[in-house]
Amino acid sequence: MTSVSTGENRLDDLDAAGLAVLGREDCLRLLARGGVGRIAVNVGALPMILPVRFAVDDDRVVLCMGAGSTLDRATRHTVVAFEVDGSDPGGEWSVSMVGVARPIPEGAPMARAEALPLPRWWLNRPPHFVSISTEHLTGRRAPTWP
Repeated sequence: MTSVSTGENRLDDLDAAGLAVLGREDCLRLLARGGVGRIAVNVGALPMILPVRFAVDDDRVVLCMGAGSTLDRATRHTVVAFEVDGSDPGGEWSVSMVGVARPIPEGAPMARAEALPLPRWWLNRPPHFVSISTEHLTGRRAPTWP
């Protein structure tokens, strides 16, 4: 087995391309940074990939979108793909997941979502919050090259 040190932790698995395979906890830690990611949805039987701002609440990715928007309609109890990548002193990384997108219910869950750092990209629609499950989560890290 090949191992590599990322500076943050020791990774024992490399994939066929020589990228370090990240464990679930590492993936969740990277996702917890929030920011901008990409979501893949089905719109009118065609795939669409859109940039979205996101945050993490517990082990779910949370998005805020304009109510009634194309993205809102495409993320109601549907399977979606989500991806985010970045770089840090340990190298470049990417985290991908496939999960079910569900509207966040009113009450305490909605209050938690509203408190997350999710800036809006629209002005003319009320917000609608969606969470995406992280059961199918994978990540890779490329080493820092000299």
